[in-house]
Amino acid sequence: MFNASSKTHASKHESIMPKIIIRQADQQELKMIMNWAAQEGWNPGKYDYISYFSMGPNAYLLLCYDDKPVGSISLVQYSKELAFIGLFIIDPIYRSQGLGKMLWQEALKRLEYCATIGLYAVPAQVSRYCTAGFKEGYLNQRWSKKIILDSPITNTFSMIFAAYFSLEYVADADTIAMFKGEEPEDKGENCYGLASLEIG
Repeated sequence: MFNASSKTHASKHESIMPKIIIRQADQQELKMIMNWAAQEGWNPGKYDYISYFSMGPNAYLLLCYDDKPVGSISLVQYSKELAFIGLFIIDPIYRSQGLGKMLWQEALKRLEYCATIGLYAVPAQVSRYCTAGFKEGYLNQRWSKKIILDSPITNTFSMIFAAYFSLEYVADADTIAMFKGEEPEDKGENCYGLASLEIG
């Protein structure tokens, strides 16, 4: 556990700095973190937190400000050679106060002896991670389109197991469904897609 707290004295008044603690998150707190990720516009699955926690129960850190969870980061270490950082989030109300830097430094300290560390970055943060010594590996783009149905969806529908088809087949079907046969202008040769439908 990492604990950062201090107090200073000024004339007749005593000023106590907020207590900041970085600790491991439990499974329910990881569910809360996944909700934070959804609020950031990311797309975690509804029950992803269960499988994530079972694979690495010690991999998720919470930063608490006066006992209130306000930040998170995950550091899943697959081996001494490879680890992956994710879910790096600070509550918008508590940003620009140095809390993210504190959490980031604690994560890197715990992965100090890992040979390779990977992460995903939103475009606005790429340059910041490059400054920290990371190198951009590839660009991952997500496309979406809202579909207006002519008639209500009934409870009767069929599902096809995607493993029966090649990625090329799924990518072509995805392009037709999402763009009505018109491919996006910057779709590269190695671009593949999987379409999902969310009702509600």
